[in-house]
Amino acid sequence: MFLRMYRHFVERKLGSQRALTEKYYEEVQAMYQQMRAWRHDYKNHLQVMKAHLDLGEYGELSEYILHLDEELTRISKVIETGNLGQRKMRGGRKPGLAGV
Repeated sequence: MFLRMYRHFVERKLGSQRALTEKYYEEVQAMYQQMRAWRHDYKNHLQVMKAHLDLGEYGELSEYILHLDEELTRISKVIETGNLGQRKMRGGRKPGLAGV
């Protein structure tokens, strides 16, 4: 009887630890995917800025940089305050620079 109770306790404990490990793994995967998306967007923004520079389109480059700065400032405010209301108003999209 004691052995059965102990086995049940150990199985519950291992199940709990397994669930925590799986949750941690999912969170790490989500962060990795988000970092990949940010890296992709970052490269795209650099390409756009380089193209404006190469073509001598300094006014367009300046406007693009100002737009990025405004977007980053807006996103920072959402992240700092945890205000998801703005996110809901934008159709549930996550804050990001995609589509800039």
